[in-house]
Amino acid sequence: LNLSQDEKDILRVLSFGQTHIEKISSALNKRTFEITPTLSQLEMKKMVVKSGNIYELVHSYSEE
Repeated sequence: LNLSQDEKDILRVLSFGQTHIEKISSALNKRTFEITPTLSQLEMKKMVVKSGNIYELVHSYSEE
């Protein structure tokens, strides 16, 4: 799969389990509005699911 660095970074954070969007942005040193489009892309790719402001991986992610 061809993923951007931002997508890989978010997936790495989510590999530890369900995470609130604020904690994702904090872990990546970015603001929430900066990561929201990437999270939406990952949702469309069926790689993450969202429940409220909590995100989690659909499939386990391992960096190749």
